[in-house]
Amino acid sequence: DKDKNGKLEFQEFAAGCKKEGIPDDLHRSLRTLFRIIDSGSPQDTRGALVESELQFLQRWQCPAYLWAEPDEQALENFRRAVLPMGMGNPLVAWRKVFDKAGSMRVNYNEFAALCRRLAEKGMTEAVPSRGVPALYCALDTCRSGWISFRHWDERSYSLLSRFAQWARETFRCVSKCVTAWEKSKGKGIDLRGFSRGIEPLGFSEEDCNLLFVGLSFEKVAFDEDAERFRGGKISLDEIAFLDSWDCERQLEEELAWEEIARPRILGQSLGE
Repeated sequence: DKDKNGKLEFQEFAAGCKKEGIPDDLHRSLRTLFRIIDSGSPQDTRGALVESELQFLQRWQCPAYLWAEPDEQALENFRRAVLPMGMGNPLVAWRKVFDKAGSMRVNYNEFAALCRRLAEKGMTEAVPSRGVPALYCALDTCRSGWISFRHWDERSYSLLSRFAQWARETFRCVSKCVTAWEKSKGKGIDLRGFSRGIEPLGFSEEDCNLLFVGLSFEKVAFDEDAERFRGGKISLDEIAFLDSWDCERQLEEELAWEEIARPRILGQSLGE
């Protein structure tokens, strides 16, 4: 505040930040930062910052993932450690380890708490040397503050979202496919009934088995006598979580975040 009027105009703000050694990668964002802080100003102080507008930064507990660098190797190690907890199936692992409530998304605090619990049980991959924030950022590259099943395993996500969209369009409610396909009321769908039911989707046998295991929580094995795969059953309760999953809206939100973050992610890949 060179003129001692109790206000900082942009040029004063920028000069002060540079003088105090603000990180180089923030130099190009100084005007954006200024506008963000100034956006909540009363009309009579708009265009300049006053001390009261910056006080919230003293109280803000800035999450560590906002400045951590992604640790891709840690993520690879973490995936390898977690998958066996879900019978090697990405959807089972997601539902049993990450998302027991079936909300289809997990925020950073939930992820960090999960890593602490896994570490307490002896999983060293849950506490990598560069820290949990770096592990988390390898999943949430946009720093949105949450991850979805799509971030965990894109192939399985694609299968599940296609199935959910198709079942909703066909039965108006995903879980109603169970009552439509089960041979006896309340007995659930076996692998053969499920495979036959989703034939319009054109899934391969491998994809069908992967999805069935993910929804039934039971392994699929090849029956040599019958010369076909057999598995457990999918009950209405096991598939009900998909009724409230708006995968189209969630994907739209994720893509919007990716578009916002694209310049920063591109800059990182180019080493800027």
